[in-house]
Amino acid sequence: MIRIVYQHYPVSGYGSSSKKRPEWFDYEDCFKNLLHTLSLTSVPWSIDILMDGEKSENWISKYLRFDNVMLHEYPSCGGSLQIQRIFDFISASKWSSRDTIYILENDYIHKPGWPEHLVSAINTFGTDKYYTLYDHPDKYSERDYKNLASQVLLASDSYHWRTTPSTCFSFVASKHLLEKDSEIFLIPKMADHLIFTMLSCTKNRRLLSPIQGLSTHCMKKWMSPGVDWQSLAKIAM
Repeated sequence: MIRIVYQHYPVSGYGSSSKKRPEWFDYEDCFKNLLHTLSLTSVPWSIDILMDGEKSENWISKYLRFDNVMLHEYPSCGGSLQIQRIFDFISASKWSSRDTIYILENDYIHKPGWPEHLVSAINTFGTDKYYTLYDHPDKYSERDYKNLASQVLLASDSYHWRTTPSTCFSFVASKHLLEKDSEIFLIPKMADHLIFTMLSCTKNRRLLSPIQGLSTHCMKKWMSPGVDWQSLAKIAM
């Protein structure tokens, strides 16, 4: 079972974010794309939307008609408090320790087939690792990572994965692993990169990323390479 913990807040369309987005970016399209890719899979799934603020007239409300999509409203907060909320929610859940948890921000587009590729990777490489579906373009840059050495691995479905030093706060792990490592995630004001660096250095955890990406963070200069994400973003439900 893939349990998606979806981090959302009252936004519409392009949004007012200061992040530089592709011209075609739309928050609702990201969620519609997620639902579309899940509609194509036989892998069991659920989405729990952690709403930072009131849903009021936000577009997310219309998708609560799906039985396995649930919304939980919280007072508006951010940063470390939001991470604490995520971990409190996971800890209080009655999910199995073997369930796969996908903590997901609301500005990602996914490729069809990602659940099958993810399950294959976990079955091949184990539940003692972290996974991201995002193939970070900066990890190919000599300027940013001149001395980066990655191990390339082959999952049972012949999809390639590589070790990578860090990712954003959209990643996959078992409930058991998240609970074991929660003290690192809950250190106040920790940047994403530092969280995964500490997990590697203090817990010997490895983070795996697919080649090519199964998702992308929708930031103009930081899209996973080699995929027409605009076309995937505009697939209707």
